[in-house]
Amino acid sequence: MFNDADKLPKDHFLCPGDLLTNSPEDKLALLDDKVTILHMYAVYHLFSLKDQKVVADRCLRLLRKDTGAPVLLLGGQVGSAKAGPFLRENVTGNLIYMYRHNEQSWKELWDTVCGMDEWKSKVKKLEVKSQILTLQSSGGKGRQATANAESGRQQLRHLFEVWVTFH
Repeated sequence: MFNDADKLPKDHFLCPGDLLTNSPEDKLALLDDKVTILHMYAVYHLFSLKDQKVVADRCLRLLRKDTGAPVLLLGGQVGSAKAGPFLRENVTGNLIYMYRHNEQSWKELWDTVCGMDEWKSKVKKLEVKSQILTLQSSGGKGRQATANAESGRQQLRHLFEVWVTFH
C-alpha cells in the first residue's frame, strides 16, 4: 500500500494479508473466526466507501463467532464533520477518492454491512460508538500540520468502537 516493501518486508507482519479479498488463499484467512479484539487505526479513511464496505466485511470474518459475548473492533481515523469522499494524492502521484466518516455515516456503514444477506442472520447485536475529536494543528509536526495551521483548518479525528455479538 505504501510502496515500502524494501524498507519493511511483508514477512515482518504477524499475518500479512489483503483486506480487500476474501480469497481462502490469502494468509489473512488463517485468522478468520479467531479474533476477539481487532484494532484498526488509520486504515478505513485510506479507502473509498465501496472498499470500506469490503474491509468491514473482512473484519467481520476475522471476528470470533462462538463467544456468545460481544467482540470488538476499535480504532480511529481521519474524520470529517460532513461525511463524504475527498481527493487525495496516492504514492504514484495519482488523485484518488477516499471516504471520511462522521458518527452517523460510520454507523450507517456498519448497519449496511451487517444487514447484508450473509451477516443479517449471524449478527445478533451491533453497537457502534464513535466520536469526532478536533486536533489542534498548531502543535503538530509535518507538512500537513503546517498547512493546516497556515490555513486555520483543524484536523478531525474519528475514534470508534464496534461491538458485535453473533448468534
